[in-house]
Amino acid sequence: MTGGRDRCYDITNGKHRVITDQPMEDGQDAGMSPPLKSELEADGPVIGVADRGAGLFEHNRETRRTKKGACMATFIISGSRGTDDPTMATLPFMAAKTAKEQGHDVVLWLWNEAVTLGRKGAADYVTGVNLTPLKELLATIQASGVPIWVCGACAVARQIGGEDLVAGASIKGMPDYIKAVADRDRSVTF
Repeated sequence: MTGGRDRCYDITNGKHRVITDQPMEDGQDAGMSPPLKSELEADGPVIGVADRGAGLFEHNRETRRTKKGACMATFIISGSRGTDDPTMATLPFMAAKTAKEQGHDVVLWLWNEAVTLGRKGAADYVTGVNLTPLKELLATIQASGVPIWVCGACAVARQIGGEDLVAGASIKGMPDYIKAVADRDRSVTF
């Protein structure tokens, strides 16, 4: 195998599922005894480890790949700050843009005051300290097809309806959010 992370291998031995960039035979013990990470690293860099018994993370999806063959993660990126804190309001949009540009599957979840950013025209006037204006980030996210989920209860409290939302945004409930957090590889919260 050549250097770099150009392949992902998904190995399961019943209790654990390991993703590494080094090939292993089916049923090969991937070094599941402690210290797990150092033993796995002896076979090559570890991209992800799941321990069902500890309940840390269950990788129950097929290994995803980008068009270039690299491992692709799935993210739900959550923002809770609105126009009251332009810098913090901008960060989840920056993270979603960056993750999408790196080839990952992304959902952007807006809750609490951040739901106001899903309203048409609201992003036009938000610029964090030394950051790209939110209007530009939103346009990039929309063009790349990142779904923008707006918390339904939070939107109702702020008198925001589906017709008020920017293109690509939709009202979602807490069950949608919890399912996405459970199903996705990573949850990032701002």
